[in-house]
Amino acid sequence: MNSQNNNESKSQKIYYVDGNEITVTKLRELIIEAISDERITSTEIARRINSKYNNIKSAITSMVAYRMLNSSGSKSHTLYYVNNPCPLQQIFHPEPNFEGRIKSVYKHTEDKDKHNNFRMQHAESFNASALYYLED
Repeated sequence: MNSQNNNESKSQKIYYVDGNEITVTKLRELIIEAISDERITSTEIARRINSKYNNIKSAITSMVAYRMLNSSGSKSHTLYYVNNPCPLQQIFHPEPNFEGRIKSVYKHTEDKDKHNNFRMQHAESFNASALYYLED
């Protein structure tokens, strides 16, 4: 189990925040906590989590790319804020609850596929998509 934890930590980039080494997952949680319901700059985010801006700027840009954060403003003065869903979303499009109804899971990977993998780039691959079979 210890070797498994070492492998998991090696696959994630390590960031230095407040004198400690943390993974990108923990850093993303800290950034979301720091922003809460405000619109703030990246230097203000760094100040709130006690880190240097240069240590966290790549994490912030990746969070914007993965739509965990939104950004607005000009390039020299960008404000970041957390995506908050519309209040009507829960009324008109609630998230389904499949708890206790999943019968089996089939994970499809590119290794199981028969298409020509030589022409496919990694970003275009299936990337382990899952299919869930539900009970009736």
